[in-house]
Amino acid sequence: MKYGRDRFKPPEEHFVPRLVMLTAMRSNNTTLAIGNLLADNQIEQAQMLCRPLFEDMAVLHWFLMHDDNTFLIERFFDHEAAILVREHDYYTKAIGLPFDDRPGLAEALARRDELRSTFGDYAQRSWWAIRPNGKKITLPGVISELEAFEPYATRLYGSEPALRNHYELSNMWANHQLHHTPRGLPFEVDRDGVRPRFRDQMLAKAAANAFWTFSQTLHVQLEYTAPEAIEPFWLLVRDTWSNVFAGGMTIEDANAALGVLRAQQQQERQDGE
Repeated sequence: MKYGRDRFKPPEEHFVPRLVMLTAMRSNNTTLAIGNLLADNQIEQAQMLCRPLFEDMAVLHWFLMHDDNTFLIERFFDHEAAILVREHDYYTKAIGLPFDDRPGLAEALARRDELRSTFGDYAQRSWWAIRPNGKKITLPGVISELEAFEPYATRLYGSEPALRNHYELSNMWANHQLHHTPRGLPFEVDRDGVRPRFRDQMLAKAAANAFWTFSQTLHVQLEYTAPEAIEPFWLLVRDTWSNVFAGGMTIEDANAALGVLRAQQQQERQDGE
Protein backbone atom coordinates (compact mmCIF):
# COMPACT_ATOMS: atom_id res chain seq x y z
CA MET A 1 0.00 0.00 0.00
CA LYS A 2 1.09 3.56 -0.67
CA TYR A 3 0.89 6.58 1.56
CA GLY A 4 -1.05 9.70 0.54
CA ARG A 5 -3.31 10.07 -2.50
CA ASP A 6 -3.04 6.41 -3.55
CA ARG A 7 -3.18 4.98 -0.04
CA PHE A 8 -5.71 2.21 0.50
CA LYS A 9 -8.92 3.53 2.04
CA PRO A 10 -11.09 1.01 3.86
CA PRO A 11 -14.87 1.23 3.55
CA GLU A 12 -16.54 3.76 5.80
CA GLU A 13 -17.77 1.09 8.18
CA HIS A 14 -14.15 0.16 8.90
CA PHE A 15 -12.56 1.25 12.19
CA VAL A 16 -9.78 3.32 10.63
CA PRO A 17 -11.88 6.12 9.07
CA ARG A 18 -13.97 6.17 12.22
CA LEU A 19 -10.92 6.78 14.37
CA VAL A 20 -9.62 9.46 11.98
CA MET A 21 -12.95 11.28 12.01
CA LEU A 22 -13.52 11.00 15.76
CA THR A 23 -9.98 12.11 16.61
CA ALA A 24 -10.36 15.16 14.38
CA MET A 25 -13.73 15.90 15.99
CA ARG A 26 -12.23 15.64 19.46
CA SER A 27 -9.37 17.95 18.48
CA ASN A 28 -11.80 20.41 16.91
CA ASN A 29 -13.84 20.52 20.12
CA THR A 30 -10.66 20.94 22.18
CA THR A 31 -9.50 23.82 19.98
CA LEU A 32 -12.88 25.53 20.30
CA ALA A 33 -12.67 25.16 24.08
CA ILE A 34 -9.17 26.66 24.03
CA GLY A 35 -10.44 29.65 22.07
CA ASN A 36 -13.32 30.20 24.47
CA LEU A 37 -11.01 29.99 27.47
CA LEU A 38 -8.56 32.47 25.95
CA ALA A 39 -11.43 34.84 25.21
CA ASP A 40 -12.35 34.64 28.90
CA ASN A 41 -8.72 35.21 29.97
CA GLN A 42 -8.43 31.67 31.36
CA ILE A 43 -4.98 31.27 29.84
CA GLU A 44 -3.62 28.57 32.16
CA GLN A 45 -6.71 26.42 31.61
CA ALA A 46 -6.47 26.93 27.85
CA GLN A 47 -2.86 25.84 27.83
CA MET A 48 -3.75 22.74 29.86
CA LEU A 49 -5.92 21.62 26.95
CA CYS A 50 -2.99 22.03 24.55
CA ARG A 51 -1.45 18.92 26.12
CA PRO A 52 -4.16 16.41 25.03
CA LEU A 53 -4.44 18.32 21.74
CA PHE A 54 -0.78 17.52 21.06
CA GLU A 55 -1.19 13.86 21.99
CA ASP A 56 -4.20 13.50 19.68
CA MET A 57 -2.15 14.95 16.82
CA ALA A 58 0.88 12.73 17.42
CA VAL A 59 -1.14 9.54 17.97
CA LEU A 60 -3.21 10.04 14.81
CA HIS A 61 0.00 10.45 12.77
CA TRP A 62 1.48 7.36 14.46
CA PHE A 63 -1.63 5.31 13.75
CA LEU A 64 -1.84 6.26 10.07
CA MET A 65 1.85 5.84 9.26
CA HIS A 66 1.53 2.03 9.49
CA ASP A 67 0.28 0.27 6.40
CA ASP A 68 -0.86 -2.56 8.67
CA ASN A 69 -2.15 -1.01 11.88
CA THR A 70 -4.00 -4.12 13.02
CA PHE A 71 -1.78 -4.35 16.10
CA LEU A 72 -2.92 -0.88 17.17
CA ILE A 73 -6.58 -1.57 16.43
CA GLU A 74 -6.46 -4.65 18.66
CA ARG A 75 -4.80 -2.62 21.41
CA PHE A 76 -7.49 0.05 21.11
CA PHE A 77 -10.29 -2.41 21.75
CA ASP A 78 -8.33 -4.19 24.49
CA HIS A 79 -7.90 -0.80 26.19
CA GLU A 80 -11.62 -0.19 25.88
CA ALA A 81 -12.21 -3.54 27.60
CA ALA A 82 -9.70 -2.69 30.32
CA ILE A 83 -11.47 0.62 31.01
CA LEU A 84 -14.80 -1.23 31.18
CA VAL A 85 -13.39 -3.64 33.76
CA ARG A 86 -12.07 -0.74 35.83
CA GLU A 87 -15.44 1.04 35.71
CA HIS A 88 -17.26 -2.15 36.70
CA ASP A 89 -14.95 -2.84 39.62
CA TYR A 90 -15.12 0.76 40.85
CA TYR A 91 -18.90 0.83 40.88
CA THR A 92 -19.48 -2.64 42.31
CA LYS A 93 -16.56 -2.93 44.75
CA ALA A 94 -15.42 0.56 45.69
CA ILE A 95 -18.78 2.29 46.11
CA GLY A 96 -21.16 -0.66 46.16
CA LEU A 97 -23.45 0.37 43.32
CA PRO A 98 -24.90 -1.87 40.60
CA PHE A 99 -23.33 -1.74 37.17
CA ASP A 100 -25.56 -2.09 34.12
CA ASP A 101 -24.72 -4.78 31.62
CA ARG A 102 -22.95 -3.42 28.55
CA PRO A 103 -21.79 -4.92 25.25
CA GLY A 104 -18.62 -6.91 25.82
CA LEU A 105 -18.74 -6.71 29.63
CA ALA A 106 -18.79 -10.47 30.28
CA GLU A 107 -15.88 -11.05 27.89
CA ALA A 108 -13.90 -8.19 29.44
CA LEU A 109 -14.43 -9.44 33.00
CA ALA A 110 -13.26 -12.89 31.94
CA ARG A 111 -10.00 -11.26 30.81
CA ARG A 112 -9.58 -9.11 33.94
CA ASP A 113 -6.12 -10.37 34.91
CA GLU A 114 -4.78 -10.20 31.36
CA LEU A 115 -6.09 -6.68 30.82
CA ARG A 116 -4.73 -5.46 34.14
CA SER A 117 -1.34 -6.92 33.33
CA THR A 118 -1.32 -5.11 29.99
CA PHE A 119 -2.81 -1.74 30.90
CA GLY A 120 -2.40 -1.51 34.69
CA ASP A 121 -4.89 -1.77 37.55
CA TYR A 122 -6.50 1.53 36.54
CA ALA A 123 -6.25 1.03 32.75
CA GLN A 124 -3.76 3.91 32.88
CA ARG A 125 -1.37 2.71 30.18
CA SER A 126 -1.91 4.00 26.65
CA TRP A 127 -3.26 1.78 23.87
CA TRP A 128 -1.06 3.43 21.23
CA ALA A 129 2.25 3.12 23.13
CA ILE A 130 3.50 0.04 21.30
CA ARG A 131 5.58 -0.78 18.23
CA PRO A 132 4.64 -3.31 15.53
CA ASN A 133 7.06 -5.80 17.15
CA GLY A 134 5.18 -5.55 20.45
CA LYS A 135 7.78 -3.46 22.28
CA LYS A 136 6.69 -0.40 24.23
CA ILE A 137 7.19 3.11 22.90
CA THR A 138 6.94 6.49 24.62
CA LEU A 139 5.63 9.75 23.20
CA PRO A 140 9.21 11.01 22.54
CA GLY A 141 9.82 7.71 20.76
CA VAL A 142 6.74 8.24 18.61
CA ILE A 143 8.01 11.71 17.73
CA SER A 144 11.33 10.24 16.59
CA GLU A 145 9.49 7.75 14.39
CA LEU A 146 7.31 10.47 12.88
CA GLU A 147 10.33 12.66 12.12
CA ALA A 148 12.03 9.78 10.31
CA PHE A 149 8.95 8.83 8.26
CA GLU A 150 9.60 10.26 4.80
CA PRO A 151 6.00 11.30 3.94
CA TYR A 152 5.86 13.34 7.17
CA ALA A 153 9.39 14.70 7.05
CA THR A 154 8.78 17.91 5.08
CA ARG A 155 5.92 19.01 7.30
CA LEU A 156 7.10 17.80 10.71
CA TYR A 157 10.84 18.24 10.27
CA GLY A 158 11.66 20.42 7.28
CA SER A 159 14.74 22.63 7.66
CA GLU A 160 14.59 22.16 11.42
CA PRO A 161 12.94 19.58 13.72
CA ALA A 162 9.59 21.40 13.98
CA LEU A 163 7.74 18.59 15.75
CA ARG A 164 10.62 17.98 18.17
CA ASN A 165 10.96 21.68 18.93
CA HIS A 166 7.23 21.99 19.49
CA TYR A 167 7.24 19.00 21.84
CA GLU A 168 10.24 20.19 23.84
CA LEU A 169 9.10 23.82 24.09
CA SER A 170 5.37 24.46 23.68
CA ASN A 171 4.10 21.04 24.70
CA MET A 172 6.33 20.82 27.76
CA TRP A 173 5.22 24.32 28.73
CA ALA A 174 1.65 23.03 28.49
CA ASN A 175 2.64 20.28 30.94
CA HIS A 176 3.75 22.96 33.39
CA GLN A 177 0.23 24.37 33.25
CA LEU A 178 -1.47 20.99 33.42
CA HIS A 179 0.27 19.88 36.60
CA HIS A 180 0.48 21.76 39.87
CA THR A 181 3.61 23.80 39.32
CA PRO A 182 4.65 27.41 40.08
CA ARG A 183 3.89 28.24 36.44
CA GLY A 184 0.34 26.91 36.59
CA LEU A 185 -0.91 29.34 39.25
CA PRO A 186 -2.81 32.53 38.32
CA PHE A 187 -0.07 34.78 39.76
CA GLU A 188 3.69 34.69 40.19
CA VAL A 189 4.52 33.69 43.76
CA ASP A 190 7.53 34.65 45.85
CA ARG A 191 8.20 34.44 49.57
CA ASP A 192 6.78 37.90 50.19
CA GLY A 193 3.57 37.71 48.17
CA VAL A 194 2.28 37.52 44.61
CA ARG A 195 2.67 39.59 41.45
CA PRO A 196 0.96 39.58 38.03
CA ARG A 197 2.20 37.46 35.15
CA PHE A 198 2.97 38.69 31.63
CA ARG A 199 -0.37 37.43 30.42
CA ASP A 200 -0.23 38.89 26.91
CA GLN A 201 2.81 36.75 26.16
CA MET A 202 1.12 33.71 27.71
CA LEU A 203 -1.98 34.26 25.58
CA ALA A 204 0.05 34.47 22.37
CA LYS A 205 2.00 31.34 23.31
CA ALA A 206 -1.15 29.35 24.06
CA ALA A 207 -2.84 30.48 20.82
CA ALA A 208 0.24 29.63 18.73
CA ASN A 209 0.53 26.24 20.43
CA ALA A 210 -3.08 25.30 19.69
CA PHE A 211 -2.99 26.71 16.15
CA TRP A 212 0.11 24.76 15.07
CA THR A 213 -1.01 21.51 16.69
CA PHE A 214 -4.55 21.54 15.32
CA SER A 215 -3.23 22.42 11.85
CA GLN A 216 -1.19 19.20 11.82
CA THR A 217 -4.22 17.15 12.87
CA LEU A 218 -6.33 18.66 10.10
CA HIS A 219 -3.57 18.04 7.56
CA VAL A 220 -3.28 14.33 8.26
CA GLN A 221 -7.08 14.00 8.28
CA LEU A 222 -7.30 15.72 4.88
CA GLU A 223 -4.45 13.63 3.55
CA TYR A 224 -6.38 10.51 4.49
CA THR A 225 -9.86 11.61 3.42
CA ALA A 226 -9.46 14.38 0.81
CA PRO A 227 -5.87 14.84 -0.39
CA GLU A 228 -6.96 17.31 -3.08
CA ALA A 229 -7.85 19.79 -0.30
CA ILE A 230 -4.37 19.88 1.26
CA GLU A 231 -2.81 22.61 -0.91
CA PRO A 232 -5.49 25.29 -0.36
CA PHE A 233 -5.63 24.31 3.31
CA TRP A 234 -1.94 24.99 3.83
CA LEU A 235 -2.15 28.27 1.93
CA LEU A 236 -4.74 29.37 4.47
CA VAL A 237 -2.62 28.11 7.37
CA ARG A 238 0.48 29.87 6.06
CA ASP A 239 -1.30 33.18 5.64
CA THR A 240 -2.92 32.94 9.06
CA TRP A 241 0.37 32.01 10.72
CA SER A 242 2.15 34.86 8.99
CA ASN A 243 -0.48 37.44 9.84
CA VAL A 244 -1.00 36.46 13.44
CA PHE A 245 2.27 35.02 14.70
CA ALA A 246 5.04 36.39 12.47
CA GLY A 247 4.79 40.10 13.18
CA GLY A 248 1.64 40.87 11.23
CA MET A 249 -0.37 41.28 14.44
CA THR A 250 0.86 43.15 17.50
CA ILE A 251 -0.15 42.41 21.06
CA GLU A 252 -2.42 45.45 20.85
CA ASP A 253 -4.05 44.04 17.70
CA ALA A 254 -4.49 40.65 19.36
CA ASN A 255 -6.09 42.22 22.43
CA ALA A 256 -8.39 44.29 20.21
CA ALA A 257 -9.44 41.20 18.29
CA LEU A 258 -9.98 39.38 21.56
CA GLY A 259 -12.16 42.26 22.77
CA VAL A 260 -14.31 41.95 19.67
CA LEU A 261 -14.69 38.21 20.27
CA ARG A 262 -15.69 38.77 23.88
CA ALA A 263 -18.26 41.40 22.85
CA GLN A 264 -19.72 38.97 20.29
CA GLN A 265 -19.97 36.23 22.90
CA GLN A 266 -21.62 38.60 25.36
CA GLN A 267 -24.13 39.66 22.72
CA GLU A 268 -24.87 36.03 21.87
CA ARG A 269 -25.48 35.27 25.54
CA GLN A 270 -27.84 38.23 25.82
CA ASP A 271 -29.68 37.24 22.65
CA GLY A 272 -30.16 33.75 24.03
CA GLU A 273 -31.74 34.96 27.27
